[in-house]
Amino acid sequence: MTMRDETLRSEPVPILGGGEGARTSFVGRVPASPILLVIFALCTCLPARSVRASSPVQDQETGATLVDTTVFASVDAIRAGVPFEIAVRYRMKPDWHIYWRNAGGSGMPPGIVLDVPEGFEVGPILWPTPRVFPGAEPSYGYDGEAVLLVPVTPPDEPTSTSPARITIELDWLVCKKACLFGARTHELVLPFTSEATEATEGSPVNLSRF
Repeated sequence: MTMRDETLRSEPVPILGGGEGARTSFVGRVPASPILLVIFALCTCLPARSVRASSPVQDQETGATLVDTTVFASVDAIRAGVPFEIAVRYRMKPDWHIYWRNAGGSGMPPGIVLDVPEGFEVGPILWPTPRVFPGAEPSYGYDGEAVLLVPVTPPDEPTSTSPARITIELDWLVCKKACLFGARTHELVLPFTSEATEATEGSPVNLSRF
């Protein structure tokens, strides 16, 4: 069963290179004049300079590098029929932000897709109060760090007692002066238990956020 906020996903941008299908420019040949020959000779006699090419693709940040994401649960183990939460923590680089469910004048909210075992129910995202980003048309979102919660209810009678494997697919729009798309997939594996259990400090699945 899946739950999703509609968002756009980032797509790779093709870059023209020197391989098959790359464009090639042809320059017409013109007769060489004596003045041009002198200039050419002077240029070839000058010491060669080492020029380092700078690749804008290598230097440029991406939506994935600008936002770090972590997922964790409010429990160490699942009890049949007892709801729990999956938390998604976003950490943005300074001066960059993501958006609230109502982005305002621009932007779009993060997308969260949970793929859960049969019989599990996924509720709507719980959003913390956003901050206002001023502009001609103000927008609403989060900078620094934000945690979104997604309620999950396991079935009263699970079809299997094997650990529940939950896949969390994320995508987001992160903005400063420009906006970039990012996406990432996480996975949690939670065992079933017949006893009450809560998240404990140091748990690898919840990072003590509850």
